[in-house]
Amino acid sequence: MEDSFSKLEIKEVKQTAVAKLLIDNKKLKYFIPFIKKEQTIKSAAKELRLSQSTTLYHVKKFLKLGILKIVRKEKRAGRAIKFYKSSSESYFIHFSLTDAESFESILLAEESNTIKHFNKAWIKASKQSSADWGIYLFKNKAGQIATAYSDKKIVFDSENPFKEISNKNQAAIFATWSLLSLDYQKAKELQTELLNLYQTYQEYSNETGEQQYLVHLAMTPIGKS
Repeated sequence: MEDSFSKLEIKEVKQTAVAKLLIDNKKLKYFIPFIKKEQTIKSAAKELRLSQSTTLYHVKKFLKLGILKIVRKEKRAGRAIKFYKSSSESYFIHFSLTDAESFESILLAEESNTIKHFNKAWIKASKQSSADWGIYLFKNKAGQIATAYSDKKIVFDSENPFKEISNKNQAAIFATWSLLSLDYQKAKELQTELLNLYQTYQEYSNETGEQQYLVHLAMTPIGKS
């Protein structure tokens, strides 16, 4: 699969005010509808579920900061309809433009909020699926002690612990942490597979999907095994 990042137009942020806005999720959400997509005030307001006056307020701020531009105007009786779009497809914000004490503090803050949101949604979906969820403790194929959160009614197989979880009758939820001992080549193969899988399902994702899913894929070396 072709690397989608190689085709992205990337703009390096130079202004502190822009950097602060783009790393603030509460403010960023108002800008997201305009990234790589033309929007009118009306269409953006609908997507954001805001009034047109509130949306226009944010649009004026984005225009002033230079991260939003008017790409075209559509003539009509009275005032022409303006179409807005982000000034770039993507942005690079150097760490030095943030107020964070360290790069780690940014990462921890971001991950903390996301994990809290994930856990809350995961627990809710689990309870809706069954009232008998608990923790399975077992030894995996590598001989390591592992745990899995699962429904008591699921026939658990330590050789393939996720077989029954993927059953069509089970909720579409999944969470696991694993410690794998891999050589560099195998680690790169896993990284590539995960990225390809992510990009494949990202292409399936669209506004007509009946349900939003929070997905997190990550891996990192932690030292010698």
